[in-house]
Amino acid sequence: MIVKREIATVVGKGGVTFVDGRSVRFNNSAEVTKGPELTISALRVGIIGTGQQFNLKRREIEALLTPSAASEVRVSSASDSHQL
Repeated sequence: MIVKREIATVVGKGGVTFVDGRSVRFNNSAEVTKGPELTISALRVGIIGTGQQFNLKRREIEALLTPSAASEVRVSSASDSHQL
């Protein structure tokens, strides 16, 4: 990642995975040493591909923060949905 101010751009092969724990509703990590397994609820995880930008201050990909790009993402997501 290359970071300029609050914008991080993913470069190279692969992508970047981020984990955001701000919205966690349950977390037993303080109790886990040996024994019970780790349990975390409402953890936000995202995968950002090469060439994509991530706003570190707002904790969101830039494509969703740009009004025209956000509406394109919503339209394509709706038209690409599949029923199982």
